Amino acid sequence: NNSECEPAFHTWNRLFHHIADSDEVSTKILMEFNKRNLPGEATFLPLNRLDVRDRAYPETSDATPMMSTLRYNPRFDKAFKHVFGKTLVCHSIEVSTHLARAFTMDCVTLEDDQVSHQGALTGSYYDTRKKAEEPGELEVKLNENLCRNTERINNEIGQLMNQMQQTETQQRKFKASRDGILSEMKMLRENRQQSEKTFMPKQWSLQGLEADLHATESTRESLNAELGTDLLSQLSLEDQKRANALNDEIHQLIELEGIITRVETHLNEHLRKRLDQVEKKLNELRETEGGAVLKLEAINKTVKDTMARSEDLDNSINKTEAGIEELQKSMEHWKNMEKEHMDAINRMLLEKKEESFEKCQTLSLKQLFQKLEHHVNKKALDQFVNFSEQKEKLIKQQEELGRGYKSIMELMNVLELRKYEAIQFTFKQVSKNFGEVFQKLVTGGKATLAMKKDVEGSQSQDEGEGSGEGERGSVSQSSVPSVDQFTGIGIRLSGGQKSLVALALIFAIQKCDPAPFYLFEETDQALDAQHREAVSDVIVELAVHAQPELLESADKFYGVKFRNKVSHIDVITAEMAKDFVEDDTTHG
Repeated sequence: NNSECEPAFHTWNRLFHHIADSDEVSTKILMEFNKRNLPGEATFLPLNRLDVRDRAYPETSDATPMMSTLRYNPRFDKAFKHVFGKTLVCHSIEVSTHLARAFTMDCVTLEDDQVSHQGALTGSYYDTRKKAEEPGELEVKLNENLCRNTERINNEIGQLMNQMQQTETQQRKFKASRDGILSEMKMLRENRQQSEKTFMPKQWSLQGLEADLHATESTRESLNAELGTDLLSQLSLEDQKRANALNDEIHQLIELEGIITRVETHLNEHLRKRLDQVEKKLNELRETEGGAVLKLEAINKTVKDTMARSEDLDNSINKTEAGIEELQKSMEHWKNMEKEHMDAINRMLLEKKEESFEKCQTLSLKQLFQKLEHHVNKKALDQFVNFSEQKEKLIKQQEELGRGYKSIMELMNVLELRKYEAIQFTFKQVSKNFGEVFQKLVTGGKATLAMKKDVEGSQSQDEGEGSGEGERGSVSQSSVPSVDQFTGIGIRLSGGQKSLVALALIFAIQKCDPAPFYLFEETDQALDAQHREAVSDVIVELAVHAQPELLESADKFYGVKFRNKVSHIDVITAEMAKDFVEDDTTHG
């Protein structure tokens, strides 16, 4: 970019040299390149480090110094002399060969034939090495692009799957919250309907009582008016009873009016407000659910698009692999051709050697020395060395890939073995705990837990056996004819036996992998007194018919309610729990 020359001297080669004022500037630029991880190579020519001397050029019309054909800024004189100072532009290859040998300079013709002062000849700007390197480089580039695209698509699919899982989790939470609110709203509606059902008869009764109250007030006013007059005679006994009855009715009416007022106040201040809040929250959840559904549809669409892109990439990968296979076949073909050519060359060399030997026998010593002074193509040896190095690198890469594949297969086998050992170890622990717990639950009982595979070997099942109430039992794989032993398959177990076996299995798993919280309901329903005591020795039993003393040390209380043929569990206060226990103890 810093020089110009006549179009006749254009040889279509490029020099990627960067001119810098000093080596410090070059170092800073390289550090910035490395910091940004920029690809490629950069060659710098620091002006303060270049030592250029003036040269004597041949005075001939067949050659022109390269420096005389360039136009550049004199500021960069050192850099241009360093690069082009030892180069001559010649008219022919013969002149280039002569001048390169005589003046130890590099020569180039207008046809881009290059002659090095060391004796190497290069024709045209077409490099045959590139052709030999194209299949290998193309395969490496295709593999790199394939790995990058596959990794990018896998990352995108993983991110979309995570987003979809998060959306599904959020949708499940919204659905659970909506179901709870709907249940609560339904309960409030039922309470409101019950309140309205009881409110209307009370209102009608109130209206009747108010009418009676007005009549009584009229009677009272008339009686008060009579109080101001002189009584001609005393009230009779019947009138006194009637007056007392009227006073009682007046008190009852006043109490009923207070009750109705409190019911209306509670209905207006609490239940209606709560119903409005629940309806408002339900509407918000519906709106949120609609947004979540739209978002889920968008994610599903994105997943479908990604899967389609993945299929397209798979097709592209298959085409690329097919191309690679064709290139490999072509490479093998060319290798075979190369081998055949090498064999032919060796045969020709042997023949030429014999012919040369015969010719040399007829030549004099002076003629032989003249033959030795002729030029040789040193590039052929360099190309042979380069090809040999590339072959060794490819062989090493193949060996490394083979070792990597072998190590991956060994790792997969080790992981599979560890998984199988972990499953076997866990099952042995559960089986051992099952036998110990069963002996505690059933006095004198014996049980084992075994894994049995079916005929196809694709399914395994755990068989547990327990004793009946007051009887001894065992769990075994083998079929035992004794009537005191149960398998749970050939004959049916009773409810108590099933409960004992299930509890033993639960406690065995709990010992193997303890959990912070367990909730049992009606575990002793099918057990007799003896086995209830055995179960209570293993767990802290809270029976359904609890005593009030058990509530004193409790921190939290749960009440199970039965509404619309469905059980619901809610947190209740200590007073409600105590009232329930005392009422159940009294009327149970």
